[in-house]
Order: sequence, then structure tokens, then C-alpha cells
Amino acid sequence: MTTAQRMFIAAPHRHPTVRAAIAWCVPAILLVAALTLIAFVVGGCGAFEKSAQSVPAPDSPYGAPAVIAVAPCRNETGTTVFDELEFTDALVEQLQDVKGMVVLPTNRTLGAMRALRLGSIDTPSQAFALASALGADALVVSTATAWEPYDPPKIGLVVALFARTDRVGGRLSASRTDPQELQEAATDGGGSVESFDSGPSALVSAMLDGADTATRERIKRYAEGRYDPVSGLGWRRYTASMRLFAKFACFDTVEQLIALERSRLAGLGARQEMAQHR
Repeated sequence: MTTAQRMFIAAPHRHPTVRAAIAWCVPAILLVAALTLIAFVVGGCGAFEKSAQSVPAPDSPYGAPAVIAVAPCRNETGTTVFDELEFTDALVEQLQDVKGMVVLPTNRTLGAMRALRLGSIDTPSQAFALASALGADALVVSTATAWEPYDPPKIGLVVALFARTDRVGGRLSASRTDPQELQEAATDGGGSVESFDSGPSALVSAMLDGADTATRERIKRYAEGRYDPVSGLGWRRYTASMRLFAKFACFDTVEQLIALERSRLAGLGARQEMAQHR
């Protein structure tokens, strides 16, 4: 009988303070877990953002900060799907990453061109006039010669830098900036035209093919830290999207352009030094 009675004894009554503590602990534990998860995610994103800077932007070839203007990209691709202003903005964005360069907004350049009644930049004298009106040290003129938004994509580009002789040791002449002439002046996808009697101070002419092995290797280097390594496409997202491939094309072209201008100025300085010691 005693055993049967014990079977029906109610569970001991918990003190209200204990119930309150349990009721508080459960949400607190869940909150801590949520905050830990958020910290992990944010920390991961922060690490990704930090790694996005693992590919350093090039330094300006000029000794002091230089103001650069970018003329609207001309469309010589034969297709109407190419957006000149969108590509110009992508080129401006890449130039803005160059340390020591101040790049003017596209709208400001367009406004100056309208004031000067310039539909396009066809001669170095026009480039000098536009750069002077903007107070810029140099003007970048670009032309798209091929635009194939497929997989793998292709982009043909001619990018010329016109540096003002009164600012950064550039040289301007009366030659035209015709894309065909510039392509003929360039060598092996890019070259300085210092040896020519006329032309821009630096020039890059390139055909970027997403199927080319050398181009894909440069894409991989560019993509390092710029994509989530756990994503399915990885670096290949820069060949699957024409918009991203265009960004890479601008980066690759700007990198070559800066290297050529740095080499030109180094040679110019060496010649000036030699002339002083004669």
C-alpha cells in the first residue's frame, strides 16, 4: 500500500525563481548562438573583403597625384549591343583604383565635350583641348573593336593615353587617333609609341579571348580574392558574365597602360639626366 501511494506522489514543486531562471536561460542560449553565427558570417565576409584587396592595384606612374579624364569609349564593334557609356564607367572605375590618380566622373567629361562641341576625340589637339578645359593632366581615349558576349567572350580594345606636355611630360601631335592606325602602331597587344613621330604617349591594343590560355591565367590572377571560393563558378564567373569580363578587360588594359607610361617616363628622365651631364 505504501508502494502504491508513492507511485502517485506528485513531482516536487519547483521554486518560482528556478522556473524564471530556466525561462531566461533558454532564450539567452539561443541569442548567444545566433550572435556567434552572425559573428562567424560577418568575420567570413570581412575576411573575403580583405582578400579582395590581395591583388594590389597599380601605382600611378607620375610622381605627384595626377588628374585623369576619360573620353567616352567609341563603338567600332559593328554591334549595337555594346553600351559605350557603361563600358566607359567600367574603365573609369578601374582607373580610380590606381593609387595616386584622381579620375574625373564621366558626366563631367561629357559636359566639357558638349561645351567644346566635340562629338568625339579624333585628334591629339582635341585631346589637349579637352584635358585643358577639365584641368586634367592626361586624357584616356578608348575604342572597342570587338564585342562578342558569348561563352567564352571576346573583347577587342584600343586604349590610348594622351599626357599633357605641360603637366606630366607627355607629348601630343597632330596625328589622328583612328583605331586602325593605333592598332597598327601597337605591337604584340600593347606598346609605347615613343619612337613614333606622332601619337599618344602610351597605347594598348588588345584582343581578349576568354578561351585563350594566357588570358584565362590573367583572369585567375585578377579573380583572386574577388569571388567567393565556395561558389560553384569560382573564377569562371568572369567568363560566364560579359559584364564581369568587361571589368577584367578594363583592369588588364589599365595595368598595361600604366606599365607603359611608367616605362616611358623612366626613359624620358634618363635621357634628360644624360643631357644635363653632357
